[in-house]
Amino acid sequence: MTTERNFQKFFSAVLCVLLFTLYNSTNVYSQLKTVTGKVTDKSDGSPLPGVTIKVKGTASGTTTNSNGVYTLKAAANAILTFSYIGYNEIQLTFDGQTNLNAELVSNNQRLDEIVVIGYGTTTKKDATGSVATVSAAQIKDLPVSSVDQKLKGQIPGVQISTTTGTPGGGTSIKIRGSGSIGAGDNPLFVVDGYPISNTSGQVSNPLNVINPNDIESITVLKDASSTAIYGSRGSNGVIVITTKQGVRGIPVVNVSAYTGIQQVPQKGRPQMLNGTEFAQFRKDIIVDDFASRGLVATDADIPEAYRNPAQYGAGTNWYNEIIHSAPMSNLDASISGGSENTKYSFSLGYLNQEGTLRYTGFDRYAIRMNTESKIGKKLRVGINMAPTNSVQRLNSFESDFVDVLSRSLWLSPLIPVNDANGNRTPYVISPGMYAGPNPLNSLEFAGTKSTNFRGLGTAFAEYQILDGLKLKYSFNVDYTNASSFVFNPSFVGGVNSPPPTVPNSSTNKSTSFNWLSEAILTYDKTFAKDHRLNVVMGYSAQKERA
Repeated sequence: MTTERNFQKFFSAVLCVLLFTLYNSTNVYSQLKTVTGKVTDKSDGSPLPGVTIKVKGTASGTTTNSNGVYTLKAAANAILTFSYIGYNEIQLTFDGQTNLNAELVSNNQRLDEIVVIGYGTTTKKDATGSVATVSAAQIKDLPVSSVDQKLKGQIPGVQISTTTGTPGGGTSIKIRGSGSIGAGDNPLFVVDGYPISNTSGQVSNPLNVINPNDIESITVLKDASSTAIYGSRGSNGVIVITTKQGVRGIPVVNVSAYTGIQQVPQKGRPQMLNGTEFAQFRKDIIVDDFASRGLVATDADIPEAYRNPAQYGAGTNWYNEIIHSAPMSNLDASISGGSENTKYSFSLGYLNQEGTLRYTGFDRYAIRMNTESKIGKKLRVGINMAPTNSVQRLNSFESDFVDVLSRSLWLSPLIPVNDANGNRTPYVISPGMYAGPNPLNSLEFAGTKSTNFRGLGTAFAEYQILDGLKLKYSFNVDYTNASSFVFNPSFVGGVNSPPPTVPNSSTNKSTSFNWLSEAILTYDKTFAKDHRLNVVMGYSAQKERA
């Protein structure tokens, strides 16, 4: 009886709440008034279809029709927000009137934005091809080692993926998908008007020559009309990089630094058998093999290492042993300024990136300096220099069955990293298994050290012949000196080749010199405010010697 009364009380309370809510909802709805209006462009009074109108603080909203007219229900004193692409957003207060019109003001700021294109600049409204620009403000806080990594997720139609986790390694960049079956998909990189080598791979990245913090803007030319001026080199798209220049005014000093930790997340690591599971697995293989032939395996048939799986416990996870939490730090300092006739900029950068694979890493020392002077009223000269030195500590990985990463997946977990005396176990071997050297020894003592020096330099002179007519000559150089050294000591050994082995060493050196000479004649003139003529004529010669 008591239960029934409690249920009746509960049901009555719920019913009262529902009736009260329904009453309030009806009362509020009855207070809403219908407002209609028209949204137009303030400059010419033309109607704007598709304008979004929302009641601020609520989910209520609507859009204008093809004639710019809208209808909406709102409470008195509600604030209506009008927003439309290319126009400034406005807010109007609805005080109960039945008609509320709105006029939107066009926002031409983005249309007047300067973008860098092939052999010149233009405004976004005058660009006829598919061009996308990323400014320094959009990418300044991204802690990565190279410019291409900063573009990830920034530009539609540009796919950027890291082909390997090598510190200082290259990335794969595709603009609007693959443009070739066998000739490669890498776009052309143009740094301050200078096309540089665009070959990249697991361990090489041409953009390592640029300190990401020296970037002023990045423009991606996507379609054929935008890239045609670069010829076949631009068939996969063009990425135009503009570095920071000096500005007129008092000297400005900037110092920035960051540090962080890189990790391989647990979710991304392979699930390995522990020592007990592996020994049991090997034992079961033998037992099942005998059972398939109608026999029973005895202890004599099972190798001693697999007879008592429980003794091993967790064993050794070789994959976890060769990776670690790797620090990464960066330090940049710059000074820029100038007078009425001369501008200058100077920057220093240092990057230290340890690899998540032990005993690998990347160090970069970068310098960039540029100056520009105006001589008289018509002549402008300048010079830009950017030497960079980098050091990579590498190892064999992601290449074949015997590299250190692949080896960590099949080495026996029954063998400890260190022996009973605390010394590193030199060789990992279990019955019926491939054998190989301790991967930590391979990483520490048999790695490759690659050193790369690359210097970019540009000198130019620009003379204004007539109003709107300019002649510019520039000479650019790209010098590279690279070397690599690897030594495999006798105590490391190889796959199925226990130490000591015959030691070996190799050294590679390469030098290349690339020069570019260009003369560009440009005529850019605006007539009667709304008409513009832009003509470019030039000569370019480039040669590379390796």
